[in-house]
Amino acid sequence: MFNLNFEISLITWSGWSFVRNFLGAIFYFGYLLKQHSFDFRFMANFNQSHLHNFLSRELADSNNVVG
Repeated sequence: MFNLNFEISLITWSGWSFVRNFLGAIFYFGYLLKQHSFDFRFMANFNQSHLHNFLSRELADSNNVVG
């Protein structure tokens, strides 16, 4: 039989390292945002316009392919 305690400790250790890395990434991005003091409205407008341009270009390409 395999050692059940070892298996459980391995699972909890990997889960804890994942949580720690996840929280570290969140804090790191929060630190970057605080450092550069982004304007979130500018970012939202930029992403929206970028997405709009991308989608319109993709739709135009697909229309050209179909037509």
